[in-house]
Amino acid sequence: MVLFSAMHNPVPRQKIASILCLFLSFGLGLSSLNAQLIFQKTYGGVQDDQFHQVRQTSTGGYTLAGTSYSQGQGERDLFMVQTDVAGTSQWSRTFGSTDRDIARDVIELTNGGGGLLLVGNTLANPPAGDLATYARYDMAGNQTWFRVAGGLYDNELYKGLEVLGGFAFCGFSNSYSGNGYNDMTLVRTDANGNVLFANHYGGWQNDQAFDFQQTSDGGFILAGRSASFSTGANWDMYVVKVNLAGAVQWARTIGGAGTEEAWSVRQTSDGGYLVAGFTTSYGAGGEDMFLVKLSANGGLSWARTYGSPGDDRAYEAEELPGGRYAIAGFASQGNGARDAALLQLNANQSIQWAMSYGGTQNDEAWAMDFRNSPQGGYLLAGFTQSFGNGGMDAYLIATDTLGNSGCQQSSINLATASQNPTVGGAASLLTGFQTYNRNLTSAQANYPEDCSCSDYSPPQAIQGNPLVCDNATGVSYWEPSLYEQPQLNWFVQNGTISGQQSDTLILVDFTGQNSQIRVEADFGSCTVFDLDTLDVVISEIAVEILGDSTSCEAEAFTLNTQVTGGTGNLQFAWNTGATSPSISDAPMVSTGYQVTVTDSLGCTAEDSLWVQVFPYPIVDLGPDSIVCNPPNLLLDAGNPGANYLWNDGSTQQTTIANNFGFWWVDVSRNGCTTRDSLEFIQAPAPQVQITGDNQLCIGESTTLTAQVQQGTGPFSFEWNDQSTQNTAGFTPIGDQLVWVRVTDQNQCIDQDTLNLAVFNYPVVILGPDQVVCTQPPFLLDAGNAGANYQWQDGSNSQLFAADTTALYWVAVTQNNCTSYDSIRITFDTLPEPALPEIELMCANNSVTLDAGNPFADYQWSTGDTSRTLLVSEPGVYSVWVSKCNVVFTDSVRVVGGYDPERIYVPNAFSPNDDGINDSFGIAYSFPELDLSDGFEMYIFDRWGNVVKTFQGPEDSWNGTGQDGNTLSAGVYAWRMYLDNFCFPDIIERMGSVRILR
Repeated sequence: MVLFSAMHNPVPRQKIASILCLFLSFGLGLSSLNAQLIFQKTYGGVQDDQFHQVRQTSTGGYTLAGTSYSQGQGERDLFMVQTDVAGTSQWSRTFGSTDRDIARDVIELTNGGGGLLLVGNTLANPPAGDLATYARYDMAGNQTWFRVAGGLYDNELYKGLEVLGGFAFCGFSNSYSGNGYNDMTLVRTDANGNVLFANHYGGWQNDQAFDFQQTSDGGFILAGRSASFSTGANWDMYVVKVNLAGAVQWARTIGGAGTEEAWSVRQTSDGGYLVAGFTTSYGAGGEDMFLVKLSANGGLSWARTYGSPGDDRAYEAEELPGGRYAIAGFASQGNGARDAALLQLNANQSIQWAMSYGGTQNDEAWAMDFRNSPQGGYLLAGFTQSFGNGGMDAYLIATDTLGNSGCQQSSINLATASQNPTVGGAASLLTGFQTYNRNLTSAQANYPEDCSCSDYSPPQAIQGNPLVCDNATGVSYWEPSLYEQPQLNWFVQNGTISGQQSDTLILVDFTGQNSQIRVEADFGSCTVFDLDTLDVVISEIAVEILGDSTSCEAEAFTLNTQVTGGTGNLQFAWNTGATSPSISDAPMVSTGYQVTVTDSLGCTAEDSLWVQVFPYPIVDLGPDSIVCNPPNLLLDAGNPGANYLWNDGSTQQTTIANNFGFWWVDVSRNGCTTRDSLEFIQAPAPQVQITGDNQLCIGESTTLTAQVQQGTGPFSFEWNDQSTQNTAGFTPIGDQLVWVRVTDQNQCIDQDTLNLAVFNYPVVILGPDQVVCTQPPFLLDAGNAGANYQWQDGSNSQLFAADTTALYWVAVTQNNCTSYDSIRITFDTLPEPALPEIELMCANNSVTLDAGNPFADYQWSTGDTSRTLLVSEPGVYSVWVSKCNVVFTDSVRVVGGYDPERIYVPNAFSPNDDGINDSFGIAYSFPELDLSDGFEMYIFDRWGNVVKTFQGPEDSWNGTGQDGNTLSAGVYAWRMYLDNFCFPDIIERMGSVRILR
């Protein structure tokens, strides 16, 4: 509830072009140039009240969280305020116990029906220390549930996040370290606030987390300070990266010999991390703002300090589009000891601008948020000792994109420098967290609001016509869309508001006197102020059209305007669409012209003029003519009763054209004259020539073309063979005369003739193919003396000497007629023997005899006359071969009738070396047949042992064994195999032989 509101030290609204130029210099869109509400406000009672967080909500207003000493249940209470877009409190609450309760963060929720999540710590006994606190409220500040958690000693939460399935928090705890010191803490809960896990990170001394963020891989990045792993004797910035389950992925300390603390960490668009806080090891002196950029794996990318000889701190840093950054905190420059500070950096980390806000006492900004987007300006929240109702008051600053807030601000100049801090890193992991049942008492915070100042930046101009006509009605005036959508109040002098479609648009009726329009923006409370005033000027105007009122059709004329009165530049609008003071036209029919003149005030005047248009006489002497002979033609200009003038001087309606050339006439009526003319052109006679081949061989065809070289097309053609195209085909059987007649468009005629000469083909006879038994060369004669010759080898004589067996040809050309002939010459030798003495003929087969000697004549003893003879009976066959006038006789004995039964095997022998029947072997009566291939024979004793293997049909057995010993007398078995092409089957015979001793 707002008890009172007052305006303090308002800053006059300044409508200067420099603000617009600065906006444009940062490349913002046109929507960013609309007016934007800026202000400074305080909230609090007679004691200390502070904001630790500010968030713009989906409703367009702001939710703020902090701590209040002025009102509540104990030492200090959780403090939460919900405002509209102008910072006017919609509701305000304190939540507390009889001890200490601090709110560090608040976020708007999207799941479970929305609402707010408040984060901080509360002191309750038992246990003896602070407990981590997080509670859910609806958007009206009504509690949904409340949770406290921790251990026996201090447990504090600084930031909260809404994550998938629940929430996450960061802070510190000394309840689970085992050494009595704080450890950095990460807590995960479900959607009802029940703890899923609590991890603690650090070493043997104090380690604390002040900010964290969920990263793009689902894990978390935490930032704060560490004494366990610092490079000096004091704190170092401490950054720990964990996965979704809270396991450590890497840890980094950043610092020097002095003190470094990290109060903000953000993952950047390149996957790295932006860490902000302060340092005493580096910079211009005292504490300096410290901005550090880490890579995705925790490596140092760059580090910068921003500061003065006094103390300067960064509590929050955000990445802006284009690689720029914004920093919020406090600086020891400005109007007092410490002022809230806002810096904007470019992509090179250099300061684009830096502003401080406050009075003569200490004023700090502990939190920052964007207004709608990075293009909507900034929100700063913290505390002020310079303004308000006593002690510290909670402090809210709303700026535009250049940091303008309307009052109590100064441009500051902080020294900036690149630094190279020491980077280390380690982290141990402990777990544990206990939940407790606690509840806090809620109360309305009846604190007064102090409106230090408010304005629109840049100022918003009234839109609409500042120049209107006498007694104009329904003229529109409006304000473009405003970010915060205040109530607009309109006021009109020397006029009335005749209609209002919305509070941003009005319609005005004027009374003939100069007027003024004023609009004010009303946000209620202390934020009611003028937006703009607009002076409206009244004007009168008159116009007259000057020019002839008669014309001939299509005749060009000009109409001018004479204007009296009017203000500034004049605009003309003719009914023809022209926009100039004068127009030129050439109408075909009588036409009315109207012009509307508008001056720079938008006042208009009209005038009109009717122009009577007379038609021109219609004269048509006919088309030009191309003729072969001079004309003798009556020409008639028509239009009886008109005035006439011909080129031959005649003034009558008609005249006779009797020669080649131009003829024209002028016909006049009502002052409008029409001229027409025609020309009689002497046509050139066509010239035609027949082109094509006129020397032909008998039986050949030719296509002749009639080439026309002058005359006027299209042309018609007539050939002596009745063809009517420009080409004709002929196949004469003898000499023939051809003619063509051409007629052009003007009926002019020409003719041409051409004699076709027909020649016979030369007769070329080289004779039949020949076998020549004499030695080369053999002379060939192509005949046709005096002709042109080409032989197969390119020679061009009538005679050609053939010197090898080959195909010879010749082309003979006379009168472009060519004949061809060819002959094969074979050089051969005298006949020689080709038949063998004996030719085998196996049983049931036949044999083919070949007399050889190709290209000869043959006579066999059987009467056959072919080169080969098929015989199927044994006997002697003779052949007489006649070649090259020599007769040669050859013969062959055909042997056949081979019977395997004629192979004889004896049944006894006496190997006693008496020269009689001493060996055993086979005998046969056809010695010309070779039985070696496919012959096998074995001798066995009575026990089946092989005692002799024959090596061929000529081999024999002398009665000894394989070892060469003489075998005893007795009977021995034998087996014989014979496979020969002259026998139809394989012969297998067995028997016995007796050795006689």
